[in-house]
Amino acid sequence: MSLYTPDRGFVRRMKAMDSQLTARWNRGIERWQIFRVVRRSKPVCGNISMMYDSPLHVLTVRGDDGSFMPLDFRTITRLHEIDSWRLNRYAKTGAELEAIAEAIEAKGDKDRDYELDELTGEMADATSRVKKTEWER
Repeated sequence: MSLYTPDRGFVRRMKAMDSQLTARWNRGIERWQIFRVVRRSKPVCGNISMMYDSPLHVLTVRGDDGSFMPLDFRTITRLHEIDSWRLNRYAKTGAELEAIAEAIEAKGDKDRDYELDELTGEMADATSRVKKTEWER
């Protein structure tokens, strides 16, 4: 059981954002941590499954310099910033990464085509310089 309990107002604002979020005090590092408790089904035997809660670490609350920081509006703001599910940041990032990969691939194709043209041109020049007699040997 935790020695500290988070402020009710903070918990209310956090739960309004995501009902599965919870704040816990970590005695080992002396910092607040935010977890998202996900309900999962664990197969026990055959078709029988058992429900269990799996806490996933979301955020360790600390100041910019790593110092202690209380649970307040800055934590809520940070949770909003890192909320990639609702803001769909992953999809944007994924689309951006795909565009970058396509640009690199297109550039790579152009470079490769240029190198192939250059190489085949050099080969054509080299073979045209070879005398017929050398081929006949």
